[in-house]
Amino acid sequence: MKRVNCSRALLLEGCGSCSPAADQNGTGETQGGGPLRRRLQSPTLRRAVVALAVAILAPGHARAAVNGTVRTLVSFDLTTGTNPSGSLIADANGNLFGTTSASSVLNAGTVFEIKKIGNGYANTPTVLVSLELANGGTPTGSLIADANGNLFGMTAGTALAEAGAVFEISKDPSTATGYANTPTVLVSFDGTNGLSPAGSLIADGNGNLFGTASEGGASNFGTVFEISKDPSTATGYANTPTVLVSFDGINGRDPNGSLLADAEGNLFGMTEEGGANLFGAVFEIRKDPSTATGYANTPTVLFNFDGAHGAVPVFGSLIADAYGDLFGVTSGGGASDLGTVFEIRKDPSTSTGYASTPIVLVSFDGTNGAGPVGGLIADANGNLFGTAGTGGASDLGTAFEIHKDPSTSTGYANAPIVLAGFDGTNGSDPGASLIADASGNLFGTTFLGGAQGFGTVFEITGSGYAICPDGGLFVDGRCATCPPGGMGP
Repeated sequence: MKRVNCSRALLLEGCGSCSPAADQNGTGETQGGGPLRRRLQSPTLRRAVVALAVAILAPGHARAAVNGTVRTLVSFDLTTGTNPSGSLIADANGNLFGTTSASSVLNAGTVFEIKKIGNGYANTPTVLVSLELANGGTPTGSLIADANGNLFGMTAGTALAEAGAVFEISKDPSTATGYANTPTVLVSFDGTNGLSPAGSLIADGNGNLFGTASEGGASNFGTVFEISKDPSTATGYANTPTVLVSFDGINGRDPNGSLLADAEGNLFGMTEEGGANLFGAVFEIRKDPSTATGYANTPTVLFNFDGAHGAVPVFGSLIADAYGDLFGVTSGGGASDLGTVFEIRKDPSTSTGYASTPIVLVSFDGTNGAGPVGGLIADANGNLFGTAGTGGASDLGTAFEIHKDPSTSTGYANAPIVLAGFDGTNGSDPGASLIADASGNLFGTTFLGGAQGFGTVFEITGSGYAICPDGGLFVDGRCATCPPGGMGP
């Protein structure tokens, strides 16, 4: 099974498939999902939830040094959409794509493109689609793209169309934007198969789509679902999702981040709540050819968050290194109850194949960020990069790096480097994963701030993000190269 994070990362270089080059030491994705769910579309409520997760900022710490320069590419307004809600993706030409969670058109959000122009970017996004109740309402998470450049995403619904949907925006050279101006709804959720999908989709090598719904299912605690390719339908996809797992609270509830798949097709993810300690859980759904769905119908809990090792992974998504070790963030817990970065190592001596307790790499202290949200990315040296929704000098969030450091017991520095501190004018409340281009520049979104206060798209230069020797991207724990000819099959 091909990891979608591989194909999403390689989309930045214009590849629809990846060819691993020599193994590198370190961690393996260049992009993760940073979802934003329907019930958190209110900026006030969103900040309140992150604040509850991280408790009160700890006083008395020295201010962390800032390395890197942040530049605002776009400030959103009511005409272009407001409050960008997930990570960006990019095409072969470096054009950026993303979603906003609201707009002046039916207040349901947009799908946008920011075009690369010479050595810079357009300062106004092109709205490809304005979403509305009929096609699912408010977008959640990030987009993914297939080898033909068609875009796929999810909506979490609205107060009037609560269940949510999965949509496709097809390439269309006959339009001014080059994309269809109306999305095709592949699936509408009905509660029994999920409610309020969250995170971002992933896809396997056959184009089947996988994702999570934060509610619904047998116990109304959320589901993991698959939407199979089906050439007999008008859309090319099954019009009903297959429920792989319904969470029951004991094994977690409220899965609201993106999934990760290993080489065997096993699925990994996190729940924000539930589990033995009610602080969320890390789970695996194993491939099982003996079942009707091809997957185990009950998740294996790898770890129940306990506060000390992290708590409440808001919109949490995992990445993996070349050894299969898992990395992620929690928005609460740790030494200061302001969130953590953790690692769960492979351990063949245990019943799950993973260590029963994570290693806390970093506990945030407020000065270097608080309430990290979404997922991490890694460079070719295995250094980790992410965003924290609050904290920093202005308490409006940070972008951070955690260096590999073989002199420590964990193999990583025990304090993050602040790459950028958000101050409102350049954005606030970053709540999604970063992406990197082939020059090592980082890109991301903030939910609020900017010229109009409705969020931004930003670029960080001088971050020290290490690219692969041949200019390829670091994916799945190794450098990956693209086949000749750009976007491949």
